[in-house]
Amino acid sequence: MQLWGYHFGRLKSWLISQRGFDRYHDSYSLTRQGMATCLAAAIERRKKLDAAILLVAHFQSTFIRTQEFLEQFNVDYQVSGAVLRPEDLAEFGRSTRGSVLLTLAGSLDDMSLARQVVPQSIDLSVMVLERHPIPAEDRRIESLCRLWPFHIRLGYFLALDDAVQRRCIHPTTVVLLQQLGLRDHELITSHMLTQRIETVLAREALKNKLQRPAESPEQWFELNRS
Repeated sequence: MQLWGYHFGRLKSWLISQRGFDRYHDSYSLTRQGMATCLAAAIERRKKLDAAILLVAHFQSTFIRTQEFLEQFNVDYQVSGAVLRPEDLAEFGRSTRGSVLLTLAGSLDDMSLARQVVPQSIDLSVMVLERHPIPAEDRRIESLCRLWPFHIRLGYFLALDDAVQRRCIHPTTVVLLQQLGLRDHELITSHMLTQRIETVLAREALKNKLQRPAESPEQWFELNRS
């Protein structure tokens, strides 16, 4: 059984490809620091191809940590306002090719789904930096990306030592991946990991009726124990 594939190999890594929307397989690194290195390299690659790159965090802690690593790797970026509309993204994408915009998922404008927006010839990479413990929050991001009037490339960049992945993936699985050759400076895709995360989160969402807001995934699990 193949446990993973390399994300930035020669082959395309689309999970879904439709007109105007490409959904890439989730990408994994062993640690947050390893992910920071890989993500910085991925951003540099995408800047040569896309009008803009949108980095999306669910939690404030991830948002702040992302700011720190962007500055560590000298990546120029901007921070979105409290509400981010498709019109704002279009203007941002036209300003400077390869611009990087950091936002919270809660800032993405749901009302844009009810408005008619003129299609734009803009390529936009959307890099989501974590999974939310409630799967509906990530389905919302994908729904918005499918309806935005741009060519969207959506992908998730996940560290195995983040709280959500630790809750879903047994430590022995991570050890096995290391024994098979996974190194922290690499990004991989793995249907096995993605399927496991989705299964565990869907099961816990059925049991958990609480959805108290939190500033980090660790705090979310503490506040919303079923």
